[in-house]
Amino acid sequence: EHPRVIAMVAEYDKVNEQLTGLIEGYKQSMRINHEVAEQNVKRLENEVEELSEEVRQAITENIKPYEEAIAEANREKSLLNLLEMRIAQKKVDNAIIDEPVKILDRAKPATTPFYPKTNVNLLVAGALGLVLGISLAFFIEYLDTSVKTMDDVEKFLELPVLAVIPDGVAPLIEEGPDSPNAEGYRILRAKIDLSPRSGTGNTLTMLSGGPGEGKSTTVFNLAYVSAQAGQSVLLVDADLRRPTVHEILGFDNSYGLADVFMGRGEAYQFIRATNVPNLHFIGAGEMPMAEMGAFSGIKLREMLADLKLRYDLVLIDSPPVLGISEGSVIAHEVDAAILVIQHRRYPRDISLRAKRAIEEVKGNLIGVVLNAVAIQSDEAYYYYSSYGNYYYKDGSKKTSSRAETQVKTARARMAANSQETNQSAGSSESF
Repeated sequence: EHPRVIAMVAEYDKVNEQLTGLIEGYKQSMRINHEVAEQNVKRLENEVEELSEEVRQAITENIKPYEEAIAEANREKSLLNLLEMRIAQKKVDNAIIDEPVKILDRAKPATTPFYPKTNVNLLVAGALGLVLGISLAFFIEYLDTSVKTMDDVEKFLELPVLAVIPDGVAPLIEEGPDSPNAEGYRILRAKIDLSPRSGTGNTLTMLSGGPGEGKSTTVFNLAYVSAQAGQSVLLVDADLRRPTVHEILGFDNSYGLADVFMGRGEAYQFIRATNVPNLHFIGAGEMPMAEMGAFSGIKLREMLADLKLRYDLVLIDSPPVLGISEGSVIAHEVDAAILVIQHRRYPRDISLRAKRAIEEVKGNLIGVVLNAVAIQSDEAYYYYSSYGNYYYKDGSKKTSSRAETQVKTARARMAANSQETNQSAGSSESF
């Protein structure tokens, strides 16, 4: 409220009012100048448009005579060309004589047809057929996604190939111990023998992704060569749906593993002696489809714990792991599993899914057996055939005669063993 403060505030208000008035004046002046400038711009634009129209009209009037002259010149050139052509034609007509045709040489009929050209057509057809055949073979091979080489197994499955088994191998009990086909199973046994050093154990199963890949023959022949090597071997047929091992040994399938799961006795009570030294066998038995639920992992674990103490090696023939539950149960309970893959039979995806199914149940998958390989026709496996022929070439006749003798002896023993088994089966009905 000091007088000086009041005076200064009044002076400030006055100056502010003067400045506001000046600013408004400047704004009004600039607005008027802007409007004047816009009017000048519009006027200039109109003038430019009028001048442009005058220029266009002037150019059009000047070019028109030139265009007419060009068109006239083109017409004159066309007329000139026409006249020159007529003159040239007249010259040709004047040069023609009265006899325009003159025979220089008379035509003679051909001794061979000009068309078709048989030799050329055969060569072209042969070349095209060869190219088409090669292309088709390459295309079919490209579309074939089955397992063809060991590299396919190691690349797509990331598993080692433990053995390569040739096509057409029969159970070794029929071919005899001197069969050259036994060498592949001995290689397989040698590689499996390395596993216990890492704590794998002595129970082993053979699995496959689909049916018909040869796992039953493979597990039997492995049992055969292991028994030959002096190991005590027990072969268990756990394929309750399609048992086949009893047919190889010549046994009936009236009792076996199915009775164990249905509570009719312990596994050791169903062990049968075979005509192969050191080899014993438990058949699949007969289990109704309604009783398949009795196949349990707990019972299988207890059974294997007892059998492992009785034998050096327990081999189990299992059903395919895809689509059938028993295969996964067996893969979980055994110490090691081997995947059998038939050469060029199923797509790689089947084998890959089988591997995943085993790994999902925590199965110990140690490798792959590549089965039914056409060694004679497949160059990738030719060295297997060449080595076999080299080592068995000299003693082929001797091996053949010995094999025939052993087959006859084996069949006689199987017949006698079958009678003994039938007699013992009657005495085992109590359990």
